[in-house]
Amino acid sequence: MDGDFLQTLVDSLRNEGVEEVLRLVATRHEARGDGIAHFWHLIGRCAESGNRSQLRTLDEATPENSVLKLLTHCGMAYVAAWDGDVEETSRRLRASLQMAFAVNKILETDPNLDQLFRTLVQQVQSIDASAIAIEGCNDHSPNEITAEPHRLTVLTSCNAKYFERFAPNFIASVSEHLPRADIHIHVMNPTPESRRKMAEFSNILKAIKFSSEECREEAERFACGRFVVAHDVMRAGRSDLLISDIDVGFTRETGRLRNLLAHDDAGMFERKNVSAMEICHCSLSYFRFTDGSLRFLALLRNYLNPKLNNVDHPEWMLDQCAMFVVTRRAIAGQPVAAWEGRLTFKWRDLTACGDADLSAFQVNQAIGGAEKHAMRYHAEENLRVWFVPLPDGGVAVRADSNKTADLH
Repeated sequence: MDGDFLQTLVDSLRNEGVEEVLRLVATRHEARGDGIAHFWHLIGRCAESGNRSQLRTLDEATPENSVLKLLTHCGMAYVAAWDGDVEETSRRLRASLQMAFAVNKILETDPNLDQLFRTLVQQVQSIDASAIAIEGCNDHSPNEITAEPHRLTVLTSCNAKYFERFAPNFIASVSEHLPRADIHIHVMNPTPESRRKMAEFSNILKAIKFSSEECREEAERFACGRFVVAHDVMRAGRSDLLISDIDVGFTRETGRLRNLLAHDDAGMFERKNVSAMEICHCSLSYFRFTDGSLRFLALLRNYLNPKLNNVDHPEWMLDQCAMFVVTRRAIAGQPVAAWEGRLTFKWRDLTACGDADLSAFQVNQAIGGAEKHAMRYHAEENLRVWFVPLPDGGVAVRADSNKTADLH
């Protein structure tokens, strides 16, 4: 990427306006074939700075039915997500993807633009404004949520290889920094070795519980599993939940999370000026044992299950997309039937809590990126995927380990 030309676009947007930017992009693309890629980087610069007005100006002035319009629509999806508007976020993403299907040969000219197509697919499949089932939201009585000595359960989920590699240090970290907490690990597709280790831990620690399930071997399921079982774990344990990745450790500060959320139902560390699928950082979240949390976790489970079980191939970062959709709707009291008889769901962005930074509460276990990737995707190594546009603007992701197919 030519930094000088990108800076020229940035300066032109600020000084001469959109018409000059479009002229420069067209001239550059005709001469060198990379003007569109530079325009996408300009959108990225505006997004990183949180400049809503520039993104809006670009979208309003960009010609309809053009590859540049799909790029500005992506930028406006960012803005809608920052505003917490799930419906507008979904609409913009779907419109962008429809345009992308028409010009995907142009997108293939630059790796960044090709990746844009993939992230559009991820978000369109995982972020939508359709109805969420309310099963489980209203089937507990107020008497079930009674004041009692504080209890905490640390909840995580993983596949067998992640469990065998990371569970020992994860459990040791909980024991060191949260010694009064219970632990619940949901192991998906456990192996005989996994079950042996589960039995060993159960014999040593009274405060640890395991659950398991057999499912399709997909990394997306392993990440989402903790949120699918969270409602049942909270209700059975009558405890707060600290929901975490398993490939991490905790610190002496982790116990402060409940105090930070003393007046809220739940919270997590959010990111600013990023795409919708990146806002909710699902590595660590805290849910207090409240009526609001129980209702929310039922909705989250109900949103995730169809996307995990009724599609050919769920998309990575589904957990973060789902958390974005369900939190923003819950904050607005949606769906109405789920929040009947209750005030609004109290959600806190922990990043906004002054001195609160995720790294103070959670640290990654040491491991090389290639090794982690191999443990996560070992069953998908030869998977081929292709994308099919749907009449409603959505997308179906087809997957087959034996099929050779173009990505788009």
